[in-house]
Amino acid sequence: MFKCKKVRKVRLLIALGLSALTMGAGVMSGSVAGASPVAVGHEIKNPDNSPMVVHWAVLTSTPGQMKKMGAYAAQLVGPKSMREEGTYMLYGCTPTDNPDVNILLEVYRSEADYELHVGSKEFAQYEAARRPILRDLHFVYTEPIVMMSKDPGLVGTAVRLTYVEPEEDQVDAYRQMVKEEYTRAVNYDDGVLVMVANNELGNPGRIHSYLLFRDKSAEKAYYSSEAYEAFANKAKTMLKVNHHIDGAPTRTTISSKPGYTIQER
Repeated sequence: MFKCKKVRKVRLLIALGLSALTMGAGVMSGSVAGASPVAVGHEIKNPDNSPMVVHWAVLTSTPGQMKKMGAYAAQLVGPKSMREEGTYMLYGCTPTDNPDVNILLEVYRSEADYELHVGSKEFAQYEAARRPILRDLHFVYTEPIVMMSKDPGLVGTAVRLTYVEPEEDQVDAYRQMVKEEYTRAVNYDDGVLVMVANNELGNPGRIHSYLLFRDKSAEKAYYSSEAYEAFANKAKTMLKVNHHIDGAPTRTTISSKPGYTIQER
């Protein structure tokens, strides 16, 4: 999972600050077939439906230095990134079993907006500050399958990443099933805040997902729900590869820019 060639110079923003050490409380999520949505889910996309720039970045720090790298990002480029209209999404996940890694899903309105983001003097300062503690950086370039989010203002503290590969004759069917399940869950499951799936460019059967829940209770409720169990039981007959990564506690507030969130320390 997330093994790819190094294809760009070392230049991107870690999520605005890394994971908070505490988790917020909340009500458990649930799914009720046929019920009205518990919150308005919306698709993350450009208003004119033009293609967005979507990629994953996998950063590895020298031992014990990822929190420092996140602090550099928050101090040097965080405020500017929040003002950038074309910086839609910076979703980060630090695996619970590997605190020296940050896996970041980035979404920009266009290639020009990405270049504006990484071409600023603030980003250059951030690059210089992190250079001594950045061990490795890889990119995975992708295109969206489904990108769903609840409305601005909600806060999530539990993150999971998944990577799957359907059998060759099941790719189209699985992609459609994921679109339907992620759309359903964001609209009807109270504690499911964001569900994003995208495939690697040129390979529709290599599928990465980012899932944000209000808290661990909401995450547990989703994975024990009848709707998810029905989805999972069908999916296991279609997949030849199925991996997931549990993220360290975070605090992510859905903001008003399309698909953009703010990660707080």
